[in-house]
Amino acid sequence: MTSRAGVARWWLVVALGTFALVLVAMPAANAEADSAPSVAEIARQRSEAKRIEGRFHEQVATIVGVPAGTIAGLLPNEKRISGLAARLIEVIERELRPLSDAEKDAVRRADDTRRAALANLRK
Repeated sequence: MTSRAGVARWWLVVALGTFALVLVAMPAANAEADSAPSVAEIARQRSEAKRIEGRFHEQVATIVGVPAGTIAGLLPNEKRISGLAARLIEVIERELRPLSDAEKDAVRRADDTRRAALANLRK
């Protein structure tokens, strides 16, 4: 009788261990599924990022007094350690006109707003 009780106890331990493993693994699997964005979410984020960039171009264009397309054409393509505002100010002063300190500060604030909006979008 002891051997049957031992075998039954062993199967009970295996069954409970398997059940516990499934319970632990399910939330982890659901978390991975929830963290992966859908195709629609990726498209929405890209569209929103373009809108944020467009608003930034309009803000800088208003500050400088040129069309927004001009600012978009001046933006440097290469990635650098320095911020976008610093590079954009440099290009505007080289290609268009010198900027006052107040205008430079306004461009920096617009870039800060752009970066904050993009960061909130990625959350």
